[in-house]
Amino acid sequence: MLYITSGKPRTAQQKSDLMQHVTAQLHQELNIPEQDVMFVIVQNSAEDWCFGHAQRADLYLKMLASKQGEFKHEVRQFEKSYDNQQAEQISLMV
Repeated sequence: MLYITSGKPRTAQQKSDLMQHVTAQLHQELNIPEQDVMFVIVQNSAEDWCFGHAQRADLYLKMLASKQGEFKHEVRQFEKSYDNQQAEQISLMV
């Protein structure tokens, strides 16, 4: 069973394409029968994530955005704020 947690919404077609591709690769590379491959795809938002310090990701992103405005001329690494919607966790449960 593949359990996929996605922070970025996907269309039904994108999910189907992923399922078909992964199933085919698992069958081809590891000889896993296609009928034995199962998926669970869960979508959520930045408020559902924490990447450390017990701080929700959405609050952290807001803090970065405010710091970007305050210190833009001093702190160049905040010029492009991190987009949590790009973060995805993929867990393979066998």
